[in-house]
Amino acid sequence: MRTVYALSFHTPTEPDEGRLPLERLADRLATWATRKVPRKPPGFLDGLFDGPSHSVAHEGHRIGASLLTMADQRLLEFSWSHPDMYDKSLEWTVGCSVAEDPARTEVALSLRVRSRSASLAPVHLRVGTPRIVRDALSSLDCRIGSWPVATEPAVLSAEGVEAFIDERLTAPDRTLPIVLVSPDRHSDIPLVRPDRIAQQCMGLCEVHTLESKWAGFKLVDLLGPRWTCHSGAIRVFWPGFRPTNHQRRHPLFLPDDVLGIEDDGRGMDRVLFDLLAPVSTFRFSDSPIARDIRRRLSEAERQRQQELRATLAHIRAQDSGQDTVSKADYDELIAEVERSWDRVTELEAALEARELRVMELQDQLTVAEDNLAAIYSHGKAEERTGEGHEDTRGPGPRGAPRTVLEAIERAAAEYDDVLEVWKSATDSARATSFARPAEVFSALHAIAEVGRMVYPQDPDDPHRIGSLGRRWQDVFSDMGFKYAASESSSTMNQYAKERTFKSARGRRLEMQKHLTLGGGDRNNCLQIFIETDDQSRKIIIGYCGVHLPYARART
Repeated sequence: MRTVYALSFHTPTEPDEGRLPLERLADRLATWATRKVPRKPPGFLDGLFDGPSHSVAHEGHRIGASLLTMADQRLLEFSWSHPDMYDKSLEWTVGCSVAEDPARTEVALSLRVRSRSASLAPVHLRVGTPRIVRDALSSLDCRIGSWPVATEPAVLSAEGVEAFIDERLTAPDRTLPIVLVSPDRHSDIPLVRPDRIAQQCMGLCEVHTLESKWAGFKLVDLLGPRWTCHSGAIRVFWPGFRPTNHQRRHPLFLPDDVLGIEDDGRGMDRVLFDLLAPVSTFRFSDSPIARDIRRRLSEAERQRQQELRATLAHIRAQDSGQDTVSKADYDELIAEVERSWDRVTELEAALEARELRVMELQDQLTVAEDNLAAIYSHGKAEERTGEGHEDTRGPGPRGAPRTVLEAIERAAAEYDDVLEVWKSATDSARATSFARPAEVFSALHAIAEVGRMVYPQDPDDPHRIGSLGRRWQDVFSDMGFKYAASESSSTMNQYAKERTFKSARGRRLEMQKHLTLGGGDRNNCLQIFIETDDQSRKIIIGYCGVHLPYARART
């Protein structure tokens, strides 16, 4: 059986209109199941939570519930197994526990699926946040750990970015991922609806929307260019984020990724849910209050067993002729012993099932961590060798440019506020057969980020020219690219002409600053030559093509 969704949260044990959260959640669980069961008889789930144990079955649906009380604590447990609506070979199981003490109420819910046949047909699962979870999180004051659960996206202004970074983004006690949505730089409107993401991923993350491009610029100013998020891009910041983290640990969806995902019908809300939900299953844990109640019940049952055994031993020791204990009392005592044994057996079976579930989740977490480590080390190897089929720094497989020419044309349109792409650059891009155009687009994206730091778009001082405060080589290295500020004198003596580029208007300029992508021979390498232009406040892209000849080059 595979867990596909899991969430635990807690809320204060405070009455609302005379009803505590446990009673309200019990009603919602019963209503949820009742609506889904077909052709149910009248009063199908009446009294579901009235006693210590209750179960019903109808039309392939099996529903069980129990409500246990231990001093000032209560534990409600609910399970519901039913066939998939479209694929009857699949069976879903909903498990939910609501544990209550005088201070707070803890809720844990999981969705699991299994195959009821050995057919090797493909399985198409479409999972979303259950309505009962959205209802509970929206109507109760819920937290995960110490972190409040947000049900609506928050708008982040440029003035609020610094506090956001200090108090939320880098908070050591943050338990939820942050999904940061940036607006389109022309319209200041996001490419997707943040409220749809917040609804779909409720309880799995909190959603923040940058109010304007200035908020995005402020974010880069404070965190550095590796953490850029603008022009409609979306980034996920996992808990434990630090600006010194490697950027691959916190996924970035560039504007082309977002548009491609929306165009193919998946939707960014679904993609983000599919990213976050598996993590929630690995991090799922049972309620501490529920564990305490089960432990106390088990201890009470064992104590009761010891008392019953002592009573039985006393009865057996008495003379058989003495009529001190009636047969009815003796039979009731035996029946109570058997009930106690049955209850202990049930508790031990439940404990064993939970221990097995913990072991299963630990195994899944180990596999996932190993896979992530392998992916990360593979990405680092690609940076060192320049090899690999797909670059993970920029656009994903969907929406990625198919040619270098397409990459530079997209960059020219997307970053026209800070990049000036010359005709010599598009001509060289058209001629190259470099196999990783997505990597080229990522490099152009990085150049645009550097351009925004060199020529900050400060509304209070539009003529100000900024400074990176460090070497360009180090900045590009942090972004994963190899940069050189100049060529050797021998190369310029021999090949200066090849490094003089021309704009569409006939302007000529010698350029030496460049990025180099790939490795091996010249045909498997690509160079991008750039130069700053203080007059236009842009970075000029003069060349984007096959590695240019240089002194001592192999022939």
